[in-house]
Amino acid sequence: MAMLKGSSSLSFWARARRLLRRPGGWNVVVGGGILLGFVIVAVFAGLLSPHDPYAQDLVNKLKPPAWSGGGSMSHLLGTDYLGRDILSRLIYGARISLLVGVATAVGAAFIGVTTGVIGGYLGGWVDAAIQRVVVLFQAFPFILLAILLVAITGAGTWKVVVILVLSRWPAFNRVARSEALSQRTREYVLAAEAMGSHWFRLMNRHVLPAVVAPSIVVATFSISGAILGEAGLSFLGLGVPIATPTWGNMLADGRNFMYADPWLTIPPGVALFLIVIAANVMGDGIRDLTDPRLRNRAR
Repeated sequence: MAMLKGSSSLSFWARARRLLRRPGGWNVVVGGGILLGFVIVAVFAGLLSPHDPYAQDLVNKLKPPAWSGGGSMSHLLGTDYLGRDILSRLIYGARISLLVGVATAVGAAFIGVTTGVIGGYLGGWVDAAIQRVVVLFQAFPFILLAILLVAITGAGTWKVVVILVLSRWPAFNRVARSEALSQRTREYVLAAEAMGSHWFRLMNRHVLPAVVAPSIVVATFSISGAILGEAGLSFLGLGVPIATPTWGNMLADGRNFMYADPWLTIPPGVALFLIVIAANVMGDGIRDLTDPRLRNRAR
């Protein structure tokens, strides 16, 4: 048993060293590690948060961070203009950002990959009709779409997700369609068609597996873009309700105090910067890892 345990441990570290030696390996580890840290903070926000993020204390409003004059260790990053704890709102804001980012990536991937594979594989009028819709969504301004939907349905977290999904599914469609066009001319696909295999079965067995890797790369970039999109919409008052602790709402609350009390805007700004950079770095790493040209060069 000890030998088996040692060999499995050795194989794990051997695989880890092999990953780090490959192009993009360090990007995946560093970017993924930072994202994992944000995920842990979001999941355990109730345990990590020192205060209720909604609780107002007007007596202690606009308190500076603990290391500044007049600061207190009970409010490590200070308080806002309503006396709410900045650190607590920052921690809970990670939940909304990650929820919106992941939900947007999943929803956009489902719509984009499905339509891209069907259109690219079937071709003809089906592909032409889908591409007309894709062009329409790409040409429609994102902000106007947000204003239109918020005016009709009102603000809300899941409404923000819908807006972001509608603006980001065309990217998945383009990638999936390109791969489907490539796969449908392969010899094994043509041979399966000649043997009478149904088109739906062919797409599931041959086209969809080939679409997974590039779609994961697009998804990582979509997560970072969606997080920024949610922050921008919330900052403009078109996203999550104002009272909800999100990084965009924190930036909006602190914009009138930016020069006198910069601690209101610096923490959410730094958090947005870190999570977006981490997602983009991990996306670059995954793209390099799945690129067969770089893989062969590394060997």
